[in-house]
Amino acid sequence: ATQALLHQFHLDTPAQIVTNQPRVALDFARHHFPVVLKVPNALVTHKTDQQLVFTNLADESAFSDAIVALSQHLSQASIPESEQTFLVQEMIADATEFFLGAQRDGGADCYQPGRPGFGHMLLIGRGGIQTEVYQDHASILLPASREQLLAALHTTHVSRLLPGFRGRAPLAQAALENLMWQTQQLLLTHPDIVSLDFNPILVTTKRTVIVDAKIFVG
Repeated sequence: ATQALLHQFHLDTPAQIVTNQPRVALDFARHHFPVVLKVPNALVTHKTDQQLVFTNLADESAFSDAIVALSQHLSQASIPESEQTFLVQEMIADATEFFLGAQRDGGADCYQPGRPGFGHMLLIGRGGIQTEVYQDHASILLPASREQLLAALHTTHVSRLLPGFRGRAPLAQAALENLMWQTQQLLLTHPDIVSLDFNPILVTTKRTVIVDAKIFVG
């Protein structure tokens, strides 16, 4: 459901599959090496902390070993094989990590005249597993213009990497700006969304890809 909603608003995600069958996972991987192997959000949170993410799997041998290791980790976490599912994604290389989050103040009717609440606060900044360490982010109350969203983005330190850094090619800044705009449209169209968390968002020279998305409704 989350993937379908993201695609409805033209938000880019990796090629991926969720399956409980290792053979199906391997068949998908064969067509997309190198890949990432992990478990879906619904099964386990904080996957990196629990060694439940295997990256840059480049061939069948490495992938098969990772499947066995992941299954063993899940079994140790009291998740039986009958309930184990695997998420396989294409590997997005040479990317800078961003995150985008939102939290709603008030109820689902907060955008209606006279109703309490300020609506959604959007956060943008440096992403990945060290998001909480660096605290490099900006916030902006929605709805906002494209210019206001762009101004918020450029108050972050990580945004300095977008034009290119020390001879590196510029990153897909326009795609990142569009992601912010489209996420705003998603939230305004679905005010019942209490919060969302896109982390990491991988920004390459050509794409801005939401690798992990959590959306909570209420």
